[in-house]
Amino acid sequence: MIRIRSLVGVLVTALALSACGGPPSGSATYSAVPPPPSPDPYTSALIMTKTWAAAEIETTVDSSIEGEVSSLRGVGEVAIDKGYGDIEWSGSDSAFRELVNDRAIFTKAEGPGMLWVRTESQGRTATSAFTDPLVNLTRVESVSRDGEEQMDGFTAERYRGTLPVTAQNLEGLALTDAEIAELVAAAGPADSVLVEVWADPNHRLVRIDRSLKLSGTVDADVHASSHLFNFGVMLDLAPPPSASVSVPQ
Repeated sequence: MIRIRSLVGVLVTALALSACGGPPSGSATYSAVPPPPSPDPYTSALIMTKTWAAAEIETTVDSSIEGEVSSLRGVGEVAIDKGYGDIEWSGSDSAFRELVNDRAIFTKAEGPGMLWVRTESQGRTATSAFTDPLVNLTRVESVSRDGEEQMDGFTAERYRGTLPVTAQNLEGLALTDAEIAELVAAAGPADSVLVEVWADPNHRLVRIDRSLKLSGTVDADVHASSHLFNFGVMLDLAPPPSASVSVPQ
């Protein structure tokens, strides 16, 4: 069994922190604010978020591509420092669970008798990147502070930047490989992925939004928003029993 244990207890003792213990709709209490690990506040937030190792996540994705509208909602837990996690997804026409660990990506549709489908760890699914909520955030360009916002009982610092429209940078938008190829081909030099993040008083990213809008050869409007909370949770990311995993033909 793979069990990821956070070092939050040590951090709390050393830094006199108070963890954000409720879901996005709750509130948080902060007894102290640790010194930022980097002079750059955005970089500092990335470092601090990884330091906390694990968190619960709630994600929504809304997309419209050439008039085809879809929406997804995911709830689960992620190992932020490793890019692993366990998320249950539901949409208008599907529901499935996705487990990502150091061995592979395991996906299982909801329903009695359904088997897990294994994707090798070097592969991807449309939603597997969400177990790594910080994916591509070190590559964001022209980052600037965009004010403050009240969120869940505390004041959050908001930052904004962009990513070029490349196949790698479209991860985290719940797109298939075919959709990514279509949007990259349709994007012009002026198009970009808008990235907005919010950091709590302890310099942890508690919300991450990615948006892409295209109009021209392809009309697309895709928005993904992930909330992180209850930092320091323990995750059990053991792979499914081999008997419950379908064998590739």
